[in-house]
Amino acid sequence: MTVKGHIIFTIASSILIQHFIFSNIMNHDDWWRIIPVSISTCLLPDIDNPKSILGRKIKILSYLINKIFGHRGFTHSLLSILSFGYIIFSINIKLNNIFDVRLGLIIGYCSHIIADILTPSGVPLLWPYKKKFRLPLITKKLLNEDIFCYLYLIFSLYLLYPICNNIIIKLFYQYI
Repeated sequence: MTVKGHIIFTIASSILIQHFIFSNIMNHDDWWRIIPVSISTCLLPDIDNPKSILGRKIKILSYLINKIFGHRGFTHSLLSILSFGYIIFSINIKLNNIFDVRLGLIIGYCSHIIADILTPSGVPLLWPYKKKFRLPLITKKLLNEDIFCYLYLIFSLYLLYPICNNIIIKLFYQYI
């Protein structure tokens, strides 16, 4: 999946997760804090690829992770999610809205892995077990990545507020 695809997928995931899972404990305007934070970590699993945006910024670390685990290895597994979550929740920072920040970091990381599961390459969720888990909805033949991600974003916005429904429907029919 491309950088643009991961970012759009993360925005849509952030909206849906906040709206449907955390809406009882958070204000509806909190997702405006969650989205930028989730975008900041949505590319983190690709630190294992020296050619990725993050890999080019931190070349030595990216090269080492790639040599040890390979691309789409440890950093794309449940073990990495658990490790990342442990680190995030272990850091004791006194900030307002720290829950929003932590939630955004986890959503960004997880959305990357979920998006990669939707590609034919899949991910080794149970790493070090090498079997790749995949649900190849995003393919060049079946459904283009851009179309899938934009539809997912439109769907998340459509479900977010009934007020947006009419606007989204009008825009959708305008371009068809």
